[in-house]
Amino acid sequence: AAALATLDQIEVLDIPGNAARVGAHLQTRLRKLVDTCSFVGDVRGVGLMLGIEMVADQTKRTPLPKTSDIPSRVARAAYARGLMVRVSGPNLILSPPP
Repeated sequence: AAALATLDQIEVLDIPGNAARVGAHLQTRLRKLVDTCSFVGDVRGVGLMLGIEMVADQTKRTPLPKTSDIPSRVARAAYARGLMVRVSGPNLILSPPP
């Protein structure tokens, strides 16, 4: 019964549609990081599941070396500003709530 009630609310509140709309806006804003941050190679995702690829060289899209502390520094800075993110190798993973 709880699962069916949850599915009903997902439909009533249009959670998938909201995620698509808000996600498109968020991706547009985050893609600007490629132009303003030398270590951002790409921003991609679907809906509100997004990834920021961090690179050593933007032109060649060379991955950051495993010893780089940039992903963890960015994650700590995001957390200090109230955003929880996950680090996966040279990628920052964001999945905010709809």
